[in-house]
Amino acid sequence: IGLEIHKGVKFDHTMKTGIDDIYAAGDLIEHRGMFYGLWQPSMDQGRVAGANMAGGSAQYAGSVMSNSLKVVGINLTAGGDIDADAKLESIVVQDPANAVYRKFVLQDNILVGTILLGDNHGADEILAAIKGKKDISALKADLAKADFDCARLK
Repeated sequence: IGLEIHKGVKFDHTMKTGIDDIYAAGDLIEHRGMFYGLWQPSMDQGRVAGANMAGGSAQYAGSVMSNSLKVVGINLTAGGDIDADAKLESIVVQDPANAVYRKFVLQDNILVGTILLGDNHGADEILAAIKGKKDISALKADLAKADFDCARLK
């Protein structure tokens, strides 16, 4: 039907495609070069698309890519830029005796990603800080502590 497609169907910040009155959300879309393919971003996009189809003026600003799962009793949460290429600053906390690995990825003192393995306490607060582009310069030294209170990220 003539929709612009790259990784997925392209749309603007209102979830409108290049064709009037056609909105998109979910696994078929691309936003700012990003193809999400996850449930939570699809829900965020659907809320914006629905509001705008009903005459609203909602804007989609993107979503933080994250997944949480539990496999054979081990918790894992990964979100944002996990810096697989090791190009950014990272704070890593490891406790092999308790099978815990926590990685916080920073860019210019902004929390941009995390991996929480074995202990995902504070995951909601950490993901909210990533989404909110939280400057954590005052907390950097404390992030490396096993008992860091993630409520401080609010």
